Amino acid sequence: MNAGRMWVRSNAAYTRRFVLGGSVALAAERAVSPAMSAEAGWPAHINAAKPRVFVTTDAGGSDKDDMQSLIHLLLYADDLNIVGLGSAAARLGFGRISAIHSVITAYEKDYSTLLTHSASYPTPAYLRSIVRAGHPAPQPEAGVSKPTNSSRAIIAAARAASPTRPLWVLTWGSHGDLAQAVHDEPGIVPNIRLISSGRDGQDPNAHRYLLTMWKGRLWWINGAGSGRGIYAPPSGHNNPDRAWPRPNARGHGALGRLFMANSTDLYGAFDGWRRTNGLKMGDTFSVLYLIDPGRNFDDPTARGWGGSYVADSPLYWIDSHDPALAYGGYRGAKTVADHKDIFLADFAARFDRAQTVKPAHTNPTLRG
Repeated sequence: MNAGRMWVRSNAAYTRRFVLGGSVALAAERAVSPAMSAEAGWPAHINAAKPRVFVTTDAGGSDKDDMQSLIHLLLYADDLNIVGLGSAAARLGFGRISAIHSVITAYEKDYSTLLTHSASYPTPAYLRSIVRAGHPAPQPEAGVSKPTNSSRAIIAAARAASPTRPLWVLTWGSHGDLAQAVHDEPGIVPNIRLISSGRDGQDPNAHRYLLTMWKGRLWWINGAGSGRGIYAPPSGHNNPDRAWPRPNARGHGALGRLFMANSTDLYGAFDGWRRTNGLKMGDTFSVLYLIDPGRNFDDPTARGWGGSYVADSPLYWIDSHDPALAYGGYRGAKTVADHKDIFLADFAARFDRAQTVKPAHTNPTLRG
């Protein structure tokens, strides 16, 4: 393989390397010291070197792109410590835990094949055990109402985290369950890092509550336009990538089949007479932020797969207002799109894992 580019992240216990050569040639390695293995109170596969992630999603609601994002997430589950998957409300429709479970079911069918590439993939049983139902509708005017199984799970996961080993909460729909969690247990705020998709989070009241009560105290990337760089053209039209799914997902295991099924008629009845097809997964920029091998997690202003953001106030970052970095009306979209060839090649290699068993005589790695 001819190496084209290399990114390296390292500290005393953790090294990750990603090499891109040609179009989709990928390889990597990670070394984790025994001291950094499973900590008390966490499942055995949880490793302190990997980001701890809780995702709330409106998958099963108004459009299919969250299903695509969940498939992407699980193909990278060996690079993350996924500690919670919660259903969430949305403006149009609402998330359903059945949708989350359907992705886990597809993952289970591919699990034995994925394990030949990485021993760090969590078991399907573990993933099912962390699925929780959240609010089925946006929050009322106060921005909070009553706890849900999802908000309680966020509290539990955040209590087990710390400011130096935080819980990353990725909201792909309503912020309602996170708002409820920090309202009910304010002491968890220093342990949370939030990356939200959509400036109002599809729940204006919960969003307003977080801004009013927690802006400047909660570490928060509030993205809206940047994530559109995954699929939107420079014109800024809402045009999912029609060409990508067929050569890269079709025939690639059960997860590939599910991705294809969720790449047609993306918006259903909400799309009127049109049928919008293709790769979208506009919320995935939050995952890209965490799986980028060269990312400095502490600096949202740095360039990287998940975008580059500007500080609006202490601990609070938003999409860049620089017109040169916008795609049409989508502010900051270019900061993600600039890395599109790389992270989509990496995603394609992940689908290859679901398709092909790695020979037993080679050692599993975490990327490639």
